[in-house]
Amino acid sequence: MSDLRVTSVLQAPPHATAAATNDRPRLRKAVGEVVSATFYGPMLRIARNSTIEGKYGHGGRGEKIFQAQLDQEFLNLAGSRMRNSLTEAIYRRLAGGKEE
Repeated sequence: MSDLRVTSVLQAPPHATAAATNDRPRLRKAVGEVVSATFYGPMLRIARNSTIEGKYGHGGRGEKIFQAQLDQEFLNLAGSRMRNSLTEAIYRRLAGGKEE
């Protein structure tokens, strides 16, 4: 009989951990981007769609035209700068449970 091993989708094979050690900053960045797009993106869209718009404090026509690009930049910054428990848990799981 052959030795069949079933691994989780989120678990890296043992031979991949040595190569993945060099990619930890990229992994952390990717996890941050996924979390920000998944959780902060909808929250930002809800805030954008609110009717709160006064005489001051909004970017006018230019902000409306480039709103998608501005939102993407906000999400990129949030994903790269924020370290919360969800981001850390996903990162540790994908990194094999080892800290940087």
